Parts: sequence; structure tokens; C-alpha cells
Amino acid sequence: DEELLSKLPSAPSTTYFEEESAWRFHNPAFQNDSFEQLTIMRDESKIPYITPAVSSHELQPLPSPPPLPDFPDTGFCQWSFDETSRVLLAKFLPFKGEKLFGKIMVNPEDERFLLRMMERDDITVISERLADE
Repeated sequence: DEELLSKLPSAPSTTYFEEESAWRFHNPAFQNDSFEQLTIMRDESKIPYITPAVSSHELQPLPSPPPLPDFPDTGFCQWSFDETSRVLLAKFLPFKGEKLFGKIMVNPEDERFLLRMMERDDITVISERLADE
């Protein structure tokens, strides 16, 4: 439906890979008699911003993911990131005050950052001591 296709968002202006727009980077060239051809033939001229169809050996590498934002520095959590494995470690620290000595306190800033990072699909997030209680 042309009206529906016209409502597709324009191509992202970022040079980074984002899962939500990954379809823009690869448009497989299915043969008419291929088992992968699950839909009626596409008229690609009517689909805005679509990458021309290419075969698998012509695929270009995907763009790199966006960089991580600066880590919060609240004193309640130590953040570290291993670029090679793309693992973000959130190590929650025991409280040092008198009343709640040894308890894990989650600062709202650390919590917001943790949840934002858990939404990303280009990294693995590991939290330490968060669920010890």
C-alpha cells in the first residue's frame, strides 16, 4: 500500500548501527523461485530509503555501534566496560554509613543508566551484588 509506505521514517542520520533501523543496511536479493521469497514481488521503487538488493557476497560490513555515554560517578556503583567482549559491568557497592552499613543502595542515577544500557542490543550488561538481598 503506497500510503503506508509513504509513512516510513526517513533513513537515520547517524553513522552507527542501530537494531531498529538495521533493515536499511541489507535488502536481500531473493530469486523469484527461492524458498525465501515469502511475499509477492516487491516494487522497490515505491519503498522510500531502501537499500538496493544485494547478494550475500556483496554485503558491506555493518556500521559500528554508538559509543557508550559517560558512566555515572555516584559512589554507589563501579562501572567498567570491556571493549573486546562488549561487556558492561555494574558492580554495586555496599553502603558505608552507620545505619545501613553493608547494604546495597541503588542510586537513581545508577538505576537509570543501568536500565538504559540494558535496552541496548550491542552490549551485554552484568550487574554484581544487585540481587544479593
